[in-house]
Amino acid sequence: MDESLKKAGSERIKLGFEFFKHVATLSSGSILLVLALAERVLSGSPQTGPLFQSVFCFLVAISASLLAMGSLAMLGGGEQPSKNEIKFLSWALVMAGLGFFGGIAFVALAILRSHG
Repeated sequence: MDESLKKAGSERIKLGFEFFKHVATLSSGSILLVLALAERVLSGSPQTGPLFQSVFCFLVAISASLLAMGSLAMLGGGEQPSKNEIKFLSWALVMAGLGFFGGIAFVALAILRSHG
């Protein structure tokens, strides 16, 4: 029974690590996309605020994801995380999610403002 709990804990840690890795990768790609399309989207539009805000949000998502990945990497061996580690990982999950979806929302806002 103890071995199966250890294996399940190890699988959760791997899944969490993979989740944060995907968020960081998607956020990095989104920053590159914003930079590549910034000239085209904002040609003749003086409103660059939403694009800078989107890059900031993506950077928040990347930072939270990298911190969470570091924390999860130190939990190797199927150890159960402490309450403080669970709180930190929960905080990182919320910040990564808000950062990513906030960045997407600001990109959409920039596009709507430039074509609206």
